[in-house]
Amino acid sequence: MTTAAEGHEKYGVLVVDDEPAVLLTMERLLSDDVVLTTCDTAERAIELLQTTAFHVVVSDFNLPGLNGNQLFERVREQPEYTSRLLITGSDDYEQPTGGERHYVLLKPFDPERLVTLVMQLGRVAEMKRAVKRLGSSLGEKTS
Repeated sequence: MTTAAEGHEKYGVLVVDDEPAVLLTMERLLSDDVVLTTCDTAERAIELLQTTAFHVVVSDFNLPGLNGNQLFERVREQPEYTSRLLITGSDDYEQPTGGERHYVLLKPFDPERLVTLVMQLGRVAEMKRAVKRLGSSLGEKTS
């Protein structure tokens, strides 16, 4: 992604929400700290994931077409680990069962909390990717 002034890379973050006002708010909150991409459907997000390895995907639960949980099932299939943050105010939201795990932020949320969570999740993704690369390089050396 883009190199930050502090000399480290900014995390790539994809935000998915069908409300333009929410996307604009997310841009205002996050664009100084991350390389931000936004879209308004899960289907478009899946297309973007085919070409870009985002560190974090932030999605609304209620989307037209696939919902946020269904999108996150597809995110888990990506070759690079990607952290997932679901934002919802929906009364009919239930944490998925089985292996699906992601963070949930309930609406209305504190903007500072959102930024903190996204940055923490970016670090988690970067650490998991580094461990995977290290494991791969060690595996190559012992072969």
